[in-house]
Amino acid sequence: MTVAADLLTTTERGLDDVAMSVGYRSPSAFGRTFRTLTGTTPARLRRTTATIGR
Repeated sequence: MTVAADLLTTTERGLDDVAMSVGYRSPSAFGRTFRTLTGTTPARLRRTTATIGR
């Protein structure tokens, strides 16, 4: 999930692409696991990071 978080915050790659890059075939399964492990959704992480970076 560290690699996924890095891809989400440093690239504009879509969620499907990020999920596939870290070994998930299903973006929804990736999103559920990401939220369970990090306490936030991939989209929320991306939005929060974009807001902080401004």
